[in-house]
Formats: sequence, structure tokens, C-alpha cells
Amino acid sequence: MVGGEDEPSLAWESMFENRNRPAWMNWLFLAIFLWSSWQLAGFWFAQLHG
Repeated sequence: MVGGEDEPSLAWESMFENRNRPAWMNWLFLAIFLWSSWQLAGFWFAQLHG
């Protein structure tokens, strides 16, 4: 069920829809996501091909 803006369960999503956030912060989020994905992929590769 999709709620309105005042529903507390959707407060987490509003953090990612902040229009006042500077553009460089989007690149920072992307870099953190890609780095953590690389780390996780390396971990699983080591586990599966140990």
C-alpha cells in the first residue's frame, strides 16, 4: 500500500528524494555503492573459489 507524504514508513525514502542535496553528493552515493559492491563481489569470489 502506497501512503502519503506524512506516512512514517516512507520517511526513509524521502532522504533519497531531497531536492536540496548538492549534485556531488549523488556521485558520492554512487561511488560508495560501487566500492561496496566491488568489495562484496571480491568476498564472494574468495569464498566460492577459495
